[in-house]
Amino acid sequence: MPNPSFPPLITGFEQPTPQGLARAAIDGATCKRFGAGDLLWAADPYQIALSLVLEPQVEAERCAEMLALGAVAFGDASGALIPAELAVTYSWPGQLRLNGAALGQVQLSMAESPAHTPPDWLILSLNARLRPAPNGPEPGHMAAQTSFWDEGCGSIAPCALLESLTKHLVNWLHRWEDQGFDPISRHWWARLDPAQPLSQPGQSRLQGLGPHGQARLCDGRELSPPLQIIEQVPQ
Repeated sequence: MPNPSFPPLITGFEQPTPQGLARAAIDGATCKRFGAGDLLWAADPYQIALSLVLEPQVEAERCAEMLALGAVAFGDASGALIPAELAVTYSWPGQLRLNGAALGQVQLSMAESPAHTPPDWLILSLNARLRPAPNGPEPGHMAAQTSFWDEGCGSIAPCALLESLTKHLVNWLHRWEDQGFDPISRHWWARLDPAQPLSQPGQSRLQGLGPHGQARLCDGRELSPPLQIIEQVPQ
């Protein structure tokens, strides 16, 4: 595939395979090989993946808002490339869904930091299936999972999806800096998957999002978005 063209604030680093991409970004950010705006990306015939390095100026609680921001950016980016009748939806905390089945995932990793102190770095990672893997179940035999190909979007170009996704990520990051989490929360809630609002069914129903992306459940509980905390080892 051709190399994607990224927005000016993004510097792309192509990786040989989508597997282990987040780990490579974490290792690179830890040793300061990668910094703010560096994007590790990879695409094979079956999936795309990216990990964006951020250097937040806010404490960990607010960093968790990036989980919903990544999902909203993906919804806008993919929605511009697929037929209007296909529904891109979300399940809390970071599952991306297409026509009611799991398509991909948004995850966060963050450097360990003292309380009320911004972390040195935050990694926003995202992956989405383009088509079924050759050793996977036959199409239609795994109803809980899907790919763009399964939903009739086999012609979607990985390069176009990566370009659209990074453009929307940058746009939403600017909006978050100017307007806070509220617009992201509203857009995320508008695409909430009606059949599976929580990625782990069987819990109490989702009532809303908290001010930093927490899941507010109808039984009164509040669940914090998952953040993988990486211990900083002195260099």
